[in-house]
Amino acid sequence: MQSVGRTRRQEFEEIDRPNLRPLPEKPYVYAEIKTATVNIDYHVEFDEHRYSVPYLLIHQKVDIHATEWMVEIFHHGKSVAIHPRNFRRGRFFHPAGTYASQSSIYGGYQPGSIDRMGQQDRPSNGESGESTLNHALFQNKPIDLAGHT
Repeated sequence: MQSVGRTRRQEFEEIDRPNLRPLPEKPYVYAEIKTATVNIDYHVEFDEHRYSVPYLLIHQKVDIHATEWMVEIFHHGKSVAIHPRNFRRGRFFHPAGTYASQSSIYGGYQPGSIDRMGQQDRPSNGESGESTLNHALFQNKPIDLAGHT
C-alpha cells in the first residue's frame, strides 16, 4: 500500500465501511429441495427415508424442503407436513394419530379382509377385492385440500 500512500485501515474506513450492511437477524439455513410424488401409502421418500403426508395427497406432486434438522413438505406452496429429519435409511416417519389409518382409507376394512370377503362370497372370482377398491379410490385425479387440513 506504499504506492498509494495510505494504509489498509484508511482504505477500509473510506471505501468498505460505508458500504457494509448489518448481518441478518437469522442465520442462513441451507435447504435441499426436491419434487416427489406421494406414494399409495401416503409417504414421500427423501434421502432414503420416508415421511408421511395427508392421505388425500396420494399420487400428487409435492415439494420437499429438507434442512439439517427438519423436513417440510409443500403442496402447491402450502405446508402440509413437517417432520424432524431422520438420517436412518429405509425407515418410515409417521406420527401416531396424525393421519388416517389404512383401515379408514379402505372404508373401515383392512385390505386383506376385503380379499377374504370376496373369496367367501364368490370363490370362483379371480379378481381381488383390494385391487378393485384401489382402482376406485386411487386414481390420478387432483385433490382439493380446501377445508381438509
